[in-house]
Amino acid sequence: MPRPKGSTNKITTDVKDKLQSIVDEVINSIDVNSMDTSEKLKLLQLSLHYIVPKLRGIHISNTVNEDLPLFIEDI
Repeated sequence: MPRPKGSTNKITTDVKDKLQSIVDEVINSIDVNSMDTSEKLKLLQLSLHYIVPKLRGIHISNTVNEDLPLFIEDI
């Protein structure tokens, strides 16, 4: 009998939990004070991808928008 739709996969959850604990241990063991500047910059470069969202491309159009009249009604 298959799993019901929407139920969590126990193995996937266990693996994610184990990986999270390993990552936490590794991050806590990093001694930033013993790193040189290039190592600190590399760590910063790699970790920013997980903290700051990536920017999407910007589409610039060459169309000119005309000013539209602004109507303000008295209340």
